[in-house]
Amino acid sequence: MEFDNHYDLGRFTEVQVCQILQRLGWKIILSPGSRGPADIDADKNERKWCIQVKFRGDGTHTLSRFEESKLMAHSAKCGCKPVVAIVTRYPGGLLLDASNVRDAKNPFVIRKKS
Repeated sequence: MEFDNHYDLGRFTEVQVCQILQRLGWKIILSPGSRGPADIDADKNERKWCIQVKFRGDGTHTLSRFEESKLMAHSAKCGCKPVVAIVTRYPGGLLLDASNVRDAKNPFVIRKKS
């Protein structure tokens, strides 16, 4: 799947994370426009998470100090646990599906979960 800009790729990734959380029984709210301190607010069995989703094609994961402080402030205000979901590309798609796992001996290898 190809994307014309970073926003579309990021939003697609956020939606995928939401879909996975929903399949796992979480109630989710996706932030409109992806401009807030958290992309997703998730709730399950009295657990509350505020999630910032980052797609990194090269596997690196960074959160700027500004983004981190916004997420932490939002978390304190809302009483939720701050979570950064790092999504990376692997040959054949995104490593987001619960049917895929990283090899225990070589983390650069993606295997279908048995």
